[in-house]
Amino acid sequence: MRRLDHSFLKKIPIAHRGYHTSGIPENSLLSAENAIRHGYAIELDIRVTRDGQIIVFHDEYAKRCLGLEGRIGQYTYDQIKDIDLLGFKGVHVPLFSEFLAYVNGRVPLLIELKACFGAKHFVDNVVKMLRAYHGEFAIQTFNPFDLIKLKKIAPEIIRGQLITKDLSEMPRENIRDRLGYFIVWLFGFTRFNWFSDPDFYNIDIRCYGKYQKRYAIRNVLTFVVTNEEEYDRAMRCTDNVVFENMIIEMPGSGAGAGTNGESIDVYGGAIYESA
Repeated sequence: MRRLDHSFLKKIPIAHRGYHTSGIPENSLLSAENAIRHGYAIELDIRVTRDGQIIVFHDEYAKRCLGLEGRIGQYTYDQIKDIDLLGFKGVHVPLFSEFLAYVNGRVPLLIELKACFGAKHFVDNVVKMLRAYHGEFAIQTFNPFDLIKLKKIAPEIIRGQLITKDLSEMPRENIRDRLGYFIVWLFGFTRFNWFSDPDFYNIDIRCYGKYQKRYAIRNVLTFVVTNEEEYDRAMRCTDNVVFENMIIEMPGSGAGAGTNGESIDVYGGAIYESA
């Protein structure tokens, strides 16, 4: 089967969780629109609710973004869909299907599969949705076992291995999930990647130099770049960056023509501000 185009991974700066700012919440249709306006590709996170809905949402726990206790996976989509995302009035957590329909191929997508232990058919359902999507995209994950499954069921899809030394997101109260997270974290290191066979790596900027030098990795992205010094350092030895809190100019795209904090009307109302 013919593999999908992924040239954007080396050509277009990738906005982390969309191009979010102090006036535009992460992983929202607002941050997607802001990235589109600037010509950036969009990095987004997807995970599963209790009723199996795939949502665009980063955190495992709901507190920071929605003010709810416990894991986001404990809630159905109906229970969270009307809660203001990060306190932005009228801005909701989008369904993955809604996000895809909104972007509609206008810019490429870099989609992170979050580690959803116990979520049946997560990868299968994502693949089904993406095969109906008309636009450029690639998938990345910390979980090499998801990469193995992707290679088996959808070899045409470009897949990437995320690498970090940060264990701060490890589940706190469930021993089984803590062990699963640790195994995923451990096997995400490049010395174990011979069996998951990723097309590219996306390496935490805090440790990217170490892994590129040790394993002579090619096709490398770096996350999360937040200033010009980090950008210049990263671009000397990686192919592209996932960034936030800065403007990266793109010749001919209009990028940089505006402030990093501008607000955007996506939902048909006035400008949205944090409550």
